[in-house]
Amino acid sequence: MRRSEHTEGWVAGLQLAALSVRGREDVSRFISAFAGTDRQVFDYLAEEVLDRQSKDTRSFLLETSILDRLSGSLCDDVTGQGGGQAKLEELERMNLLVVPLDDERRWYRYHHLFSDFLRERLRQESPKLVFELHRRASGWHERNGTASEAIGYAVAAGDFDRAGDLTERLAGEMGGHGEGPVLVRLLRALPEEVLRTRPRLQIYYAAYPLTASGRFDAAEARLRDVERMLGLGGVGLAEDSSVIPTVAIENKVLANRAGEVATVRASMACFRGDTESAIAFGRRALTLLAKENVSHRSIAAHNLSEAYLDSGDLVAAIRAIGEAIDVSRAAGLHTRMAGSLNQLGRLQAMQGRLSEARGTYDRVLRLAAELGEIGILGAEGEAHIGVGELLLERNDLEVAMRHLQEGVESLLKWSGLGDVTSQLLEGTEAHRRARRPEDVSVELDATGPLFDGYLALTRARQAQGDTQGAFEALRKAEPIAPNPLIGVRWKAQVEAWRARLRLAQGDVKAAGRWAQERGLSAEDELCCSPESELEHVTLARLLIAQGKHEVALRLLDRLLEDAEAGGRGWSVIALLTLKALALRTQRDEPGALAALRRALTLAEPEGYVRTFADEGTTMVDLLRRLLRVQSREPPGAENKVSPEYVGKVLEACGAGVTAPTRASSRGTAGLFLEPMTERELEVLRLLDTGLSNREIAERLFVSLDTLKSHTKHIYAKLGVRARHQAVGRAKEFGLL
Repeated sequence: MRRSEHTEGWVAGLQLAALSVRGREDVSRFISAFAGTDRQVFDYLAEEVLDRQSKDTRSFLLETSILDRLSGSLCDDVTGQGGGQAKLEELERMNLLVVPLDDERRWYRYHHLFSDFLRERLRQESPKLVFELHRRASGWHERNGTASEAIGYAVAAGDFDRAGDLTERLAGEMGGHGEGPVLVRLLRALPEEVLRTRPRLQIYYAAYPLTASGRFDAAEARLRDVERMLGLGGVGLAEDSSVIPTVAIENKVLANRAGEVATVRASMACFRGDTESAIAFGRRALTLLAKENVSHRSIAAHNLSEAYLDSGDLVAAIRAIGEAIDVSRAAGLHTRMAGSLNQLGRLQAMQGRLSEARGTYDRVLRLAAELGEIGILGAEGEAHIGVGELLLERNDLEVAMRHLQEGVESLLKWSGLGDVTSQLLEGTEAHRRARRPEDVSVELDATGPLFDGYLALTRARQAQGDTQGAFEALRKAEPIAPNPLIGVRWKAQVEAWRARLRLAQGDVKAAGRWAQERGLSAEDELCCSPESELEHVTLARLLIAQGKHEVALRLLDRLLEDAEAGGRGWSVIALLTLKALALRTQRDEPGALAALRRALTLAEPEGYVRTFADEGTTMVDLLRRLLRVQSREPPGAENKVSPEYVGKVLEACGAGVTAPTRASSRGTAGLFLEPMTERELEVLRLLDTGLSNREIAERLFVSLDTLKSHTKHIYAKLGVRARHQAVGRAKEFGLL
């Protein structure tokens, strides 16, 4: 039991005890008359209170106990009596375990333990009435526009035909308003015979419980059943997407269904990384879907944007997501629109347009604040993570962490939205009849943003100098998508990040094992997916740490060409930064400064900081040298980076995780960190040979005390305390 439930249980128990002893002459004898567990005591007290109520009140309590939330009008329909609002207000005045849910006193609920007690008593006394009460509740919710509860109460009533009809009609609206988790549970509660006779339910079942959890074979089987039922004769996820039928379907209803099938197949292709099929199915869906089928059209356009992104075509991805936003806005599907806005913000950030991306995410947060709908929690959480990543890049670490943590918490909460529905259905005949082998752990739309949130927390913890916290955030990302078909791409990102953290610790061997196990090579064919780019950038870092500078530079040039062609501005800045470090370790200072100058010129208008600051002391040395070079250039020289901006980056380096010391003054000149001397670099190279201190001193023809003085200075500059740490950090910075 959660702590809040335990506390509420004690409060409710005390209230019941007070009501039970009210009017009794011998209170002590009453109290000593019962014993047992907390639950037994509560039930005893509840029985005492219930049996002392009037007949009308007792009946009202029992019959409305089936409701998860109560209003006067709803209670009137369920009980068949009037005066429900007055009765609820009276119960509140009596302190009879009823809790108002809003300031206007329009909605209430019973204390959860009292509700459990009342429902059990109702089942004992009037088992047949329970189903009728659920039917009445379903009817009220249908008339008042609360789709999920209308369907849920119909299922709980055992009225599966009605539940199926309602789901067919309302599922699209539910998905558009962010009730995906609830819809999954409702679909799973429908018996197989209801699903099999309704093509649209089959499509929804393939889309929500199956595709979203990576059960693509089961989803495809249901889609083929739909095609057989309707005589569509389509094809599934063929290896050659050119065979996907594109001919027009005369019957508009059948064309619309075929468009819905294509929408689900596009989703599956996106999950599997089959970009070509995802684009083909997405285009087919938008061609076939009726204009008024706004729910599926918004999904199809969103899928198409994801597919174009994976293909590296950011312009087409933005165009497609613009259509998804327009369709959702026109239909009033606020949650779907918010999700598409988040995708737009992500694309803008990838292009390097950080300020525009921030404005887009802020639109989502304002929309969430205005609507206050529980279903928009997922989109709100994703927007918080997007804002957190942008603030992290601009080095506003404290505020970034708040956004990232709030985003993760919102997504975790949203993914559990169906809990109330699950509790309503748990243990009912509907629940027992509807169980099927494919109904296991469901992964919902929260998983992608949640995964991104944990990766962002990994980077944020690293920026704060909390390596253990970075590994912990990475560990939490790992189990989010346990299904191998979905998780394989995400697992690649987790392993690449783990290798990067190992490199930051100086553990080059562990990173080398990662690259070998993944079969990565600098000559690999490059693709535009996030996991592929992350892996190859990490490989480039490994090659630099291994001293394979030429190979690393060739790989970086290929990655840079690909990012520039795809318009991925953020990646261009990051790759130029890494290229500058590789050239610096190769002793090509002019080349390093040219690459760094170009990166800073692109980065300054949008305020990039962490991309540079995360690179540690080698970056500090390069930034200092760049300022010195610029100071000798004539005023008005081209591509000159403002000293103020460089100073801001240097200041972040001084506070970053890999910077060994802090500057002693706040001026630009005082932000320079002292570089290694040639003698110290010579000592550093010998420290990596395994020779003893005495042997190194003899080789350098210096005393042991002089050698110790050199190593002390080296440790201070690298921010370490031991030889192996110094060697590892030096390799990370490209000094070895």
